[in-house]
Amino acid sequence: MTPVKQSKEFIIGKQNGDCWVACLASILDCKIEDFPEFTIDKEYKFYDNEVRQSILAKGYLYSEHECSDYSPERNKLIYEDLKKYSINGYVIAIGESPRSTFDYFFLHAVVWHYKEGFVFDPHKSNLGIKYPLWYGVFNKV
Repeated sequence: MTPVKQSKEFIIGKQNGDCWVACLASILDCKIEDFPEFTIDKEYKFYDNEVRQSILAKGYLYSEHECSDYSPERNKLIYEDLKKYSINGYVIAIGESPRSTFDYFFLHAVVWHYKEGFVFDPHKSNLGIKYPLWYGVFNKV
């Protein structure tokens, strides 16, 4: 895992952030530019498909799974399924950003290790996430 910081920060109504692809680049040891850009005019479902095609081209299928417990205590648990579908123990955790406000809830992606939990935040704040809501895993093809 080679940490890659995000190149774009989310700005409401102006710009989508690229934390997810920064996490992918970190785990897959590649460049953030290896993935499509999530422009403000692009629908997420099309962007998601483009990114998944880029992951597939690198030899992996990517899928996301909802956490069964949203409590902060869940952060410390070891997930055997995360170990099974990780790359060298690393997966992506997606959860509420600590930068969310009362008026605006937004998601953030970080690199997660199945034993250690949170290990890397691609955002300059390094605040991580409040707790995981989903985790993204990899299957070698």
